[in-house]
Amino acid sequence: MPSMNYARTARIYWWLESLSFGPWLRRARVLHLDRIEHVEHALLLGEGNGSFLLPFVRRFPQARVTVVDESHEMLDCARGRLLQAGVSVDRVAFVHADVIAQTWPDQTYDLVVSLFFFDNFHQADVDGMIRSIAPATRAEARWLLADFQIPERGGRRWRGRVWMWVIYRFFGCVASVPTRVLPDLKGALSGAGFESVCHGVLCGGLLYSALYRKGAAKYNRSVPVE
Repeated sequence: MPSMNYARTARIYWWLESLSFGPWLRRARVLHLDRIEHVEHALLLGEGNGSFLLPFVRRFPQARVTVVDESHEMLDCARGRLLQAGVSVDRVAFVHADVIAQTWPDQTYDLVVSLFFFDNFHQADVDGMIRSIAPATRAEARWLLADFQIPERGGRRWRGRVWMWVIYRFFGCVASVPTRVLPDLKGALSGAGFESVCHGVLCGGLLYSALYRKGAAKYNRSVPVE
C-alpha cells in the first residue's frame, strides 16, 4: 500500500471541510483554546493547512511552535496562511517529517496538539507515536486533541457509522489513508500518563474535543456543545 499523502488535497482542503463538517471542525479545534493559560513551546502534529495554527499564534504570539507534517504542500499552505494574515513566522518551525519515524527532544514541549490527525493511523501506530512523544513533554504538559467518534446508541450511532464509512473510503482513495477504524485515543493517552480534564462533544456527538494534562487527577468535566 502506498504511504499516506495529502499533497493532492492541500489546495482544496478548505473546500472539502466546508462541504462536510466545516463549521463544526473549526469549532472543535478551538473549543478549549481559552482554557490554556500559557504556552512556551507547542508541538503541532499533522497541522495541515494551518486552521488551528493561525488562531493559536494570535493567542500566544510569544510561544515557540514546531509544526510537523508529512506533506510539503500542507506546510506551505500553513505558512502562507500566516503570512497572508500578517502574522510573523519567526517563532514557527515547519518540519517536513513522518511522525511515526520522528525522534523528539526530551522534556521540550508544554503543549502537544493533534487535531483530526490520529484517525489516519492504525491503533498500533497511534500507541507508538504517543509513547514516543510523551518523554518529550514537560511535567504537567497539556495535550489538546479533537477527532471523530461514533455515538454510543440510537439513530446518531447509525449516522456516525455511515459518515465514517464515507470519510474513510474517500480519504483512502485520495490520500491513501491506511485504516478504516477510529483508534482509542483516550486509552493511548492514559497509558502515556495523560488524563482528560475537559471534554466536549459537537455535531450530534460525531465530533469531540478534549484537553488532557500530564499527571492530572482522573476526572472529567463534560462540556456538551451542540
